[in-house]
Amino acid sequence: MLTHLSRTGRLLALASALTLAAACGGDGDGGGGPNNNQTTFTGILSSDDGQSSGAVEFVAETGSPAPPAGAAALLAPVNITGTVTFGGTFTVTGTYDPATGALTASGGGFSFTGTYDGNGGLSGTWTGPGGLSGTFVATSGNAPAVFCGTYDEDDDGSVNGTFSFFITGGSITGEAYPQSGGGVIPLGGTANGNGNLTITTQGQTIATGTRNGTDVSGDYDTGSSSGTWVGSACQ
Repeated sequence: MLTHLSRTGRLLALASALTLAAACGGDGDGGGGPNNNQTTFTGILSSDDGQSSGAVEFVAETGSPAPPAGAAALLAPVNITGTVTFGGTFTVTGTYDPATGALTASGGGFSFTGTYDGNGGLSGTWTGPGGLSGTFVATSGNAPAVFCGTYDEDDDGSVNGTFSFFITGGSITGEAYPQSGGGVIPLGGTANGNGNLTITTQGQTIATGTRNGTDVSGDYDTGSSSGTWVGSACQ
């Protein structure tokens, strides 16, 4: 039986999976771009109602989001810019404080508040147009690929839910959003060099598939339902 999580539980599960992905993929500090004076965080965002998801990217004007002990107090907050892909493309701007790991950014009707975990991960909450709110998680390691898509139950003839996940360092981190409601399902898993994907939730394998460039697809079986899933780079 799959467990649906609250916002707090969902954020903790994503942050935990992100920490594991960073550990498998190496140190994320200063990653995601060629400029040593910048750190790029790339990841996903989802709404609390589980009906909307997308991609997010933040660029902080620092090459050391987690400075050495004793140096943090000497550093001032730096500018941060972001791109939100969520039913359109929006720009957000704000600040990142290396001393505390705190991020704030807003623009296009969105407002983000987050915290750096010290291991390449950034996570937090957001509010957006139309009263929407939710969570986000991003990583600075290994230029993650971010995917969004849908899943369909066999013989059902209609979309049963949506998903979003990113792949970095051979690890998968994301969420699934059932159309029937009931909350969001955290996703984890692995991706190997041949493009084979194994997707899990809370230690249970629920899907397998393949990645071909910017496209992903496969089959799922949760024990109570089964079908196919398909996605592509979030737009």
